[in-house]
Amino acid sequence: LQLDAVLRLALVLCVGIHAEYMGETEDGVELQWATNVLSYHRLTKALLPQLKSAASQGGAPRVVMVASNYAGHLDLADPEFRQRRYSTGTAYMASKQANRMQTKEWARRLAGDGIGVVSCHPGLATSNVSLGNGYDFDRSEAAQRNGAKLPLHLATTHELSSGGYYESASRPSTCRFSGDAAACERLWDLCESYG
Repeated sequence: LQLDAVLRLALVLCVGIHAEYMGETEDGVELQWATNVLSYHRLTKALLPQLKSAASQGGAPRVVMVASNYAGHLDLADPEFRQRRYSTGTAYMASKQANRMQTKEWARRLAGDGIGVVSCHPGLATSNVSLGNGYDFDRSEAAQRNGAKLPLHLATTHELSSGGYYESASRPSTCRFSGDAAACERLWDLCESYG
């Protein structure tokens, strides 16, 4: 399958790490912020020409950002925890809040381009991320498959509310983080500032 054929349908961003300690990338960026947030922004931006091309050819491309219902504590003035006490769980939650806000801002910016953007909570299954948070949910193969169902559904459905955050396939859930348009735009600007 060629990359162009896949992009006519969807870009599913499913990155999440839960570091055991505060780490940094080679560029000096806090590891969870770089991986969980900046990678979504950079990859979406890098593949935007292909997504726009797919839309102009009659496709219905979309971006699905896998986020989490385990989200909160984002401080846009200190996203890398340089001025406050670092907690791996809080850093993870902040990054997943950022993913939900990124969804809203990308959807706003791409509204006229025919590209849908959504985020979702994939459900609970044991992974390295959940174990890092101290949670051992369900290690079964069925749970792992279930974790992929919602992102794949959103990648392929015709019923899509761009900008929405989904916890189930039926309709978008209320997202308390995406209602502040100015904060979503500040997050965009912050992501852009990293280059």
